[in-house]
Amino acid sequence: MLARHLYPLFPLAALLALAGPREAQAQDKVVPAEEVKAQMLLNFPLVIEWPAGHRPPEAQVRFCTLGEEDDVSDQMKQLLMGELGSRNVLQPSVSPDQLAACDVLFVSSRACDSFRRLRGDLDRLPVLTVGEGWAFLKAGGMISFVPRVKKLGVFSRETVGFQVNPSAIRARNLVLDPMLLEIADRILEEGA
Repeated sequence: MLARHLYPLFPLAALLALAGPREAQAQDKVVPAEEVKAQMLLNFPLVIEWPAGHRPPEAQVRFCTLGEEDDVSDQMKQLLMGELGSRNVLQPSVSPDQLAACDVLFVSSRACDSFRRLRGDLDRLPVLTVGEGWAFLKAGGMISFVPRVKKLGVFSRETVGFQVNPSAIRARNLVLDPMLLEIADRILEEGA
C-alpha cells in the first residue's frame, strides 16, 4: 500500500529535477532548454490520468506535435529513439483529422494561431496540450513552458519552468496530480 502512495512522487521528483538549473552538475555541461522541455514533456503523462477507456495505463503514449518541427520536437525525437521509444510514439506535424490519435499534443511557439483554430476539435478530445508562454494557456492550453531565472546572490541561472491551466485539464476529463500544481511556476485561475 505504501508503494502505491509513493509511486506518484517519482515522476514529480523527475519533473522537479528537470525544472532545476540547466547545468548538468555531474558532467559539468550545459543542457539546452529544448532538451529539458522535451524531457519534461515526456514525463507529464506520468502525472496525468486519462478517462476510463481512453488508453490503458500500460499502453504506449502517443505524442504529437502541431506546427513546424522545432528544437523541442527534435529533442523529443532523439529521446524517443532511445530507451523511451519502446513506451512512446511520436507523430510529428499532425493534421486536424489526426488529433483523436494523440494523447499529448505539443504546440510549438510558432503554432499558437493554429492551436486557436483547432480548439473546437480539441475541446471534445482527452488530449493533454503542452505549449510555450502565458498566451498559450490563455488560449486554452493546459501546460506551458516558461523561462525561469534563479538568483544565487549576484549570480543568476536560467532554468525551465512551467505553468498550468487546471480548468482546461478538467474540461477534457483529465485528472492532474495535485502535487504538480505545487511545483508549477504559475497557475491560470478560472476567469483570469
